[in-house]
Amino acid sequence: GIYEIAPQTGTAALIIDTSGPGFRFFGLDYNPLDDKLYGYTEYGVGGLYAITIDTGAMTRLVSYPPGVNGQGRALAVGNNTVYLIGR
Repeated sequence: GIYEIAPQTGTAALIIDTSGPGFRFFGLDYNPLDDKLYGYTEYGVGGLYAITIDTGAMTRLVSYPPGVNGQGRALAVGNNTVYLIGR
């Protein structure tokens, strides 16, 4: 799942349950411009997802990038782009 963690207390709250589709996100970043999380997973239907925080709705944007064998380990969002570190 995707948890919200309070830095002051360490309290963790599950905000999005990813067990239904079987996703395990390896990279996750927030884009304040569209208020979405962006995540990359190799499990379930792998690829890059836009995630609506309030509803947990996940929209698959693209499959695996070429040349990374489906494996990505970190990502960042900025300049209207998602950057992925492939493994």
